[in-house]
Amino acid sequence: MLNTEPIYFNDLVYYPQLIIKKSRYSKEEIMFFVSKLQDKVRAKEYKDWITLNKNPFNTIFLFTHGQCTIQIGPKNYSLKPNDLVIIPQHIVYSTSCSIEHYDYSLHFKTEYVLPFLKISSLEDVLAFTSDDSKYITSLTADQAKSTKILFEKIYEEYDNASKEKDNIIRRYIEILLLKCRDYFHGGLSVVHSDPHRAYSIARQFKTLAEKNFIPKRRVEEYAAMLHLSQKHLEKTVKEIFGVSPKQLIHDILLTEAKMLLKETEKTISEIAQVLQFDDQSYFSRFFKKHILITPQEYRNQFKN
Repeated sequence: MLNTEPIYFNDLVYYPQLIIKKSRYSKEEIMFFVSKLQDKVRAKEYKDWITLNKNPFNTIFLFTHGQCTIQIGPKNYSLKPNDLVIIPQHIVYSTSCSIEHYDYSLHFKTEYVLPFLKISSLEDVLAFTSDDSKYITSLTADQAKSTKILFEKIYEEYDNASKEKDNIIRRYIEILLLKCRDYFHGGLSVVHSDPHRAYSIARQFKTLAEKNFIPKRRVEEYAAMLHLSQKHLEKTVKEIFGVSPKQLIHDILLTEAKMLLKETEKTISEIAQVLQFDDQSYFSRFFKKHILITPQEYRNQFKN
């Protein structure tokens, strides 16, 4: 049975993957942590760790002051005070600043809250879609104040030695998620309700695709994993997300390819190998077919 108790750190660093790297903990061992220390980490130190299939944490943070930009997937955003940001696990992101200097933040795996919340992903609470997902919302001063109080309560419990600290933290996370849903979507449903069957299937497919998009490219593979017919899966995903399952897999794959081209020094041949294309030529044709320019032309756009 998976251990859902958190590991606590005295020397937190900025990005969860660096904690895994520096502390030699596996992704399975770390369930929850807060970012409270102001350790500066240069962007280039963690760029190799932010690819789509290497982020196992849900992240919630409230930006409080200063200037900062964040890239979530392929899109860039400029943050302003009282912006609330929610990033589900497996979604790639990077920031231009060390967010511990500017915000309240916490990182947790879905498994950590399972004792209280019967959810399989953060999308059971907040309905993120396949594209144009809303990861950021601007809070009023009163909403920001209320959210800060919740973060401070979580931090307070994090520092306590109580035997019930983990359960208390989970309850505060539940309240925080309810607040987040209210701010993002108007609180139209409740956390413990069963999602609509069609939405549940589509969300499960998207979650599987985000985790397995490199080795598994065929829709029938996901249909088998979900114990559904390929036709039923295609119809359901199209109905909920407005795109076919094949297109959604391609969109995820292209997002990963763009990040590798933009954020790493890997050659195009190496990127093709990482993404398990047969060769560089096949990868280039695939990329140009969907993006309308070659991988090298895309990379050149970001050179100084």
